[in-house]
Amino acid sequence: MITPTQTFERLAFGFLCGATVLLAVPSLTSVWVGNIPVQLSDVVVLLASISFLLLVLQRRTISRSAAYLPLGLYLLAALVSLLEADQLKVSLLKVVGICSLVAVLIVCKHVVTSRTRWERVVDLWVLIALVSATANLIGGVLFFVGFREPNTNPFIGNYGSLPRVDLPRVHGFFPSWNMYANYLCVGVLLLAARHQS
Repeated sequence: MITPTQTFERLAFGFLCGATVLLAVPSLTSVWVGNIPVQLSDVVVLLASISFLLLVLQRRTISRSAAYLPLGLYLLAALVSLLEADQLKVSLLKVVGICSLVAVLIVCKHVVTSRTRWERVVDLWVLIALVSATANLIGGVLFFVGFREPNTNPFIGNYGSLPRVDLPRVHGFFPSWNMYANYLCVGVLLLAARHQS
């Protein structure tokens, strides 16, 4: 028989895996609530966090970590920065994003507790990175056959302040190249860690 603790742990892990997939496709999973953009990955992280909180209430314990103090101070600094924010709404959304990342870290620490779960999360990350890389290849091919603008080729972006060159700027399913590069770097690090452990 499955206990409530196991149920909450499985829910938290399942939502965490869902967030792993949704993090890689923000341009496909963004919805508007009124005039506020909401990422579905943030909603799934919230569900994972709620499941984790229910797990903590069931266990009545939480493991200690040296990371909690600096993370808490970082969150406190982010909240205090809201006092001086020129655009409170934009700053508040950024603080929510920071809280979401901290929640992912804490949930991971408590529910990715076995090698099997670790490998599952890394495999999901790498699989989605491969799907994204495939989209980039398609975007590159479309670019060279004549679809050179972002409005006709969804897998490339504009050049921003960079000079135009005869090469596409691919960004996977992310709205910016920086986010995509960060995603791929984390994927490489996760893959290297998976093979070394």
